[in-house]
Amino acid sequence: MFLFGGIDVILKRKYLSFYFLCLLAVVGSMFVLHCGLLASCCFPKFFTSMFSEAWEKSLPGNYETCDRLVTLLLAPSTDEGKRSSEIFSWRTPSFADLILHENKNESFNSKRQRMLHVLCRRYKQGTRTMVQLPVIDSSPSLASASQSLYVIDNPDVKLGDVIRFTIEMRNSIGHPTATGGGEFFKIRAENPETQSSVAASRIVSRNNGIYDVEIKTFWEGRHDVKVFFGQSGHFVDVIKHLTSQRFSEDASFLGKFVKKKCARWGRNEICSVAEEERTPCHITPDVFPSSQVLCNFTGRRRDGWFCIKPRPPFVCESLHAVYSSLRKTSLDIFQVFPPNDRGNMQRKTVPGNIASVNVKGNQFHEHFRFSACTSGLKTPKPSGFWKNSLWKSRVCNNLHYSINPTIKADCLRHRTFYFIGDSTARQWYEYFVDDVRPFYVRPFVIKDKFLAREMTLYDDVWEPRSARIEDLNVTFQYRAHGPPLQNGGKFFATRFVSDQLDEIKSLDDEGRHLTVVIAIGPHFLLYNPDLFLARIESIKTAALKLLRRNPLATVIVKGPTTFVRGYGVGECCLSDWLSFRQHKLTQHVFDGTSIVFLDAWDMTVSHSSHDLIHPVRQVVENEIDLALSFSCSEKES
Repeated sequence: MFLFGGIDVILKRKYLSFYFLCLLAVVGSMFVLHCGLLASCCFPKFFTSMFSEAWEKSLPGNYETCDRLVTLLLAPSTDEGKRSSEIFSWRTPSFADLILHENKNESFNSKRQRMLHVLCRRYKQGTRTMVQLPVIDSSPSLASASQSLYVIDNPDVKLGDVIRFTIEMRNSIGHPTATGGGEFFKIRAENPETQSSVAASRIVSRNNGIYDVEIKTFWEGRHDVKVFFGQSGHFVDVIKHLTSQRFSEDASFLGKFVKKKCARWGRNEICSVAEEERTPCHITPDVFPSSQVLCNFTGRRRDGWFCIKPRPPFVCESLHAVYSSLRKTSLDIFQVFPPNDRGNMQRKTVPGNIASVNVKGNQFHEHFRFSACTSGLKTPKPSGFWKNSLWKSRVCNNLHYSINPTIKADCLRHRTFYFIGDSTARQWYEYFVDDVRPFYVRPFVIKDKFLAREMTLYDDVWEPRSARIEDLNVTFQYRAHGPPLQNGGKFFATRFVSDQLDEIKSLDDEGRHLTVVIAIGPHFLLYNPDLFLARIESIKTAALKLLRRNPLATVIVKGPTTFVRGYGVGECCLSDWLSFRQHKLTQHVFDGTSIVFLDAWDMTVSHSSHDLIHPVRQVVENEIDLALSFSCSEKES
C-alpha cells in the first residue's frame, strides 16, 4: 500500500512523472536482462530448451559413431546416390587424401587405421566430443578465397554479350591448387544504383583448380562482378559422403504416442494426455533391425515413414506428434577445416583484377520477345535477372502484379490457392495475410482488401490453415508436407504431398481457377538424394493425375533457395551446396512438363540480400508475381 501510494504522489507531480516512468523502464529492463543471464548461467538446459531450435541441440558423441564415420568417408563417392549420380556427375577431390596424403599402394585397412587415429583418438581417450582437431589450413590442395583470383581478360562487353573470366583457385600461401574441381561458388553481376543483378550463366571446371565463368548481360552500364566462394571441393566431398546413406547419423526422430483421458463438461468433451511413450522414427525401415516390429505410416504412393511400435496399451494409431532429435556427432568432422571454409555467416569473396565492367549499347530487348507464361516451357540459364528491384523472367513474359492493384485483383478473383510444403510455402500463404501478428492470435477482420482474413485457429506451425478475401471471393489454403520435418510437429498436420494432391477432385470449371504451389526440399538435405528424388517423383505422378482431372489448373513446384548457416539455419544443413543439388534434381524432374518449375535458386543467388532460407519479402513478392503470371496471364487472355 505504501509503495503504490508513493507512486501515486509522485505521478501527481507532472514535472517528475516523465522522469519516473523512464527510470521505471530502465529498472525493469535491467531486471529482465538479469533474469535472462541468471537463467542461462544457472539453468542452462532450461534456457536452451526455451530458446534453441531442435536442430541446434546436440547429443554427446562416442567412438563407435566416429568409427562408422571414418568407414563412410573412405567409401567410394559414387555411394552418394546411385540414381542421382546417373543424372549428374559431382566430381570432387578426396577428403581422405587431404587427411592422409595420397598413397596409391596403401590398403583400405591401413587408411582406415590412420584416419581413426587422426579423427577419433579424442573419443578413444574418453572425451565426449572431438576437441581441438588438427586444422588443415596449409594443405597445398585446399583452396583459400582470399588468396585466389578471378581474371577478366576483355572488359569490352556489349549489351547482350557475356562477361567471360576465369577463377584461379590458390591455397593459403598463394600457390595454385590442382584439386580436380568441386569448389562451390555463387557468382553474380550487379548494379546497386539501379537494383539490377544477374547470376552467372555458366561455371565450368577445368579440373585443375581453374574455372571458366560466363555472365550474360541484360542492362547497360555498370556490372560489378561478385564471386562468392562457398566451400572447397574437399568440404563438398565430406558432405557427399555424409549424405550417402539411406539414413543419417545427424537426423533422428522420436514419435510421441499418447493415451488420452477424456471427461464430459456439459456438452463438451475435454481430453488430456494420461500416458505417453516415445519411440524412434525414420524415413526408411533400413535404419531398424530386421527383427524390430514397426508402425508403417507409408502413404498411398509409397512415401515412407516408420516408427518402432510402442508397447501396449499404445497402438500405432495413437501417434500424436513427431519430434526431431538431431545428432551433430559426425558434424564435428568439419573442425578440421579452417573457420572460413565451414560455411559460416560471412561470405568469402574472391578478389579480381577488374571489379566492375561497363557494358555498352542499348539495343538489346530480349525480355520482350517472350510469350505468355504457360506450362511446358524449359528454364534457361540464367532463368531471369533483377532490374529496378523487379524480377524479369527469361522463361516467359512475366507480369508484376504487386505493383498493379487492378490486374492483381482481376487475377485473384474467384480463385483457390493451395500452398503445400515447407515453411517457404507458408511464406507465400502469409504474404496474403497479416504477417505481423503472431500465429497464435485469433483471426480478425483486416481492412486491406489484398490481405486475407484467416478462417482457422492453430497452435502449431505445421497445422493446416486457411484464409479468404471476401471482396474477391478468393481462398488460400496452407498444408505442410509429410515427414521428415526437422523441427517436428503434430503428426495429423503433416501429410504427404502426393496424398493431398490425390484428394483434390475434378472441378466443374476443369480447374480454371485452381492453383497449387508445392515447395519441398530443406528438410531432406541430410538424406541420400535418392530418397528426395523418389519423393518428388511421387509428387510428379500425383500432380500429373491432378492435371488430367483438371486440365486448366496450374500446378507449380518452387525449387530450393540459397541459405547460409546461422541465418535461421542450424548446424543441421551443412551447406547450401546440398540445396543446389536439390535444385538441379528438382529441375530435372519437373522442367518442361505440364507442371511449372519455378527457379528460386537463380532468383536468390542473384539477389543482393543475405542468403536466407526464408527469403526477404521482395524475393517472395516476385516469386508470387511469377507464379500468378502462370496462373492468370494465359487463361485470362
